Amino acid sequence: MKKLFTYSIILTAALAVTGCSSDKTASVQANQSEKKEDASQPNAEVPAFDDNSLLAVKKLAESGKGFNSGEFGIGSSIEDVQKKWGKPSASPNSSSKETTYTYNNKSTEFKVTGGQITTISYYGSDLIQFTSKDILSKLGEPTHTQESEAKTILIYEAGGGYKAIFICQNNGSDEYKLQAIDVMK
Repeated sequence: MKKLFTYSIILTAALAVTGCSSDKTASVQANQSEKKEDASQPNAEVPAFDDNSLLAVKKLAESGKGFNSGEFGIGSSIEDVQKKWGKPSASPNSSSKETTYTYNNKSTEFKVTGGQITTISYYGSDLIQFTSKDILSKLGEPTHTQESEAKTILIYEAGGGYKAIFICQNNGSDEYKLQAIDVMK
């Protein structure tokens, strides 16, 4: 009788441990599936660029900031960007005077001279929905225009000595699709 009682206690304990173990496994599996769902969500680091964003770019440029540059603007330290955003997506590309830091997860690129940001570029994939005609109708006539068969560049003085530059690429017709937006001094 003592043996039967001892075996039932051992069996009960084993079932309890196994039950807890499978609960943990289910919990771990649930957490893993949540992480997979999060990974499949659109990248929250790149905001949607819509019709109102054209005006927002011009407004941000007045303070030397780009569309998705957050707190960083012209004159900010690239070290501060790296502290907050981490390493760039690729090794910085350097020319004789300027180094380019690209953050693909934010569709943002910083051109840097002497450790200070000189140009902020935004190149989100949803820019292509806008044409040079859309920009002109929303923002009016630019301060300067540069045109070629391949590109139209619309330059708007934004105040404070800053410029918002809309770079549009020819898509083979009369339409020039927005490819990138630069803010610089």
